Amino acid sequence: MTDPGSSRSPDSDQTRPGVPTPPGPLATGNANEGTTGLRGRTPIVVGLSGWSGPLPPPDVLREYESAHPGLGGTLVQQMVAEAEHRRGIENRAVDAEIAGSNKNHAERARGQHYALVIGVVAILSGTAAACRGHDLTGSLIGGGGVVGLVTVFVQGRASGGGRTPTARGTTTSHESDRPS
Repeated sequence: MTDPGSSRSPDSDQTRPGVPTPPGPLATGNANEGTTGLRGRTPIVVGLSGWSGPLPPPDVLREYESAHPGLGGTLVQQMVAEAEHRRGIENRAVDAEIAGSNKNHAERARGQHYALVIGVVAILSGTAAACRGHDLTGSLIGGGGVVGLVTVFVQGRASGGGRTPTARGTTTSHESDRPS
């Protein structure tokens, strides 16, 4: 009796009820393919091995050591040295980023102090001129100084004045620099 899902004869051991026979060399049952005790089929064994991380697994490390004495230890030493080197580079990059941020913060604070001094001087000069009877001159000096400072601050923020370069060449924005 023949299985409806298979085109093989009922005496063939390669069919199972309800499972169709796949096409290909294993399904043909060709006796010329070699014999391995599987009635004409040649098994194909596929293996895959790999690892993630800087060091190979211990068995591979032992194989390296048996092939060339001292190679396993050398590989471990090289991986440790490379990891220390990479961490050193990362630490220097972080230190440079912090130093750049501190320098930028100091420059911004100094600029704000100078702006405060200029603004106060402009307002006091305008007030002094207005008190001496030069109303138009006093209002132009005081108002012009304040308007000039406000314009510089607004343009500085609109053009990305609050952006700080980082050690990796990108820029970061400070929360206090974003317009509300």
